[in-house]
Amino acid sequence: MPGLGVASARAIEAFFAAWPALTEKARALVVTRQRNDIVPWEAIRLPYEVDGSAGTFRAPRATCTLDATSDYQAVQTWLALHESPATVVQDKTVNLSKIRLSIDLMATIPSDKNIIKSID
Repeated sequence: MPGLGVASARAIEAFFAAWPALTEKARALVVTRQRNDIVPWEAIRLPYEVDGSAGTFRAPRATCTLDATSDYQAVQTWLALHESPATVVQDKTVNLSKIRLSIDLMATIPSDKNIIKSID
């Protein structure tokens, strides 16, 4: 704990060690969350010290292409750009175009060489 010196910490530990029944009663009063709780991405709240806003590899605001000041915001921005409905439609359109091109190319192969005779 900030501001708690070594001597004070040892005195507190000695107190709890001397009174185990009291310690157990005190523990029963403490409400804790399970450490394995799953939190939705949108509900994550990181302390400033670990949010990446002062990171070594953070680009200067003037040259940064993302409108983000922390790692969390950068990931949010990236997800918004790459998982938007428009992007999903574009990806599917590209994949369908590739499939159509493959089918057109296969149609140019002589039938005795073509391993796929028909597509249902």
